[in-house]
Amino acid sequence: MNRLALTYGDYWNCFLAFGESAVAPYRRAWATLVEASEKHGRDPSTIGRNVTVSVDLGDTPFPIPGPSPIRGAPDDAIAETLSAFASEGIEHCTVVLHPFTRDGVERFGKIAERVRG
Repeated sequence: MNRLALTYGDYWNCFLAFGESAVAPYRRAWATLVEASEKHGRDPSTIGRNVTVSVDLGDTPFPIPGPSPIRGAPDDAIAETLSAFASEGIEHCTVVLHPFTRDGVERFGKIAERVRG
């Protein structure tokens, strides 16, 4: 799969949403892609990076069993984790949000503004 991404892709997505949404698993996945880049003659700096994570803002259990979403109280803890991804070179972040309600989206919007700040 890495060969195909490196041959034809402009972006690479590291999908962590249904596993551990943390920087350490991202780093391991990125290291694998960098190694494959060297093997297939692609400069890894030419690949855009996206990460898909789960974020839990709720007081109820995360609705999907198994994942370890980004959590935090206050919301600054969530912003810090997302900022850590940005520091790794992530250009885009896709979020599986809980709760996926108007209030949840608005609250997450404020967190995203802090990260962009």
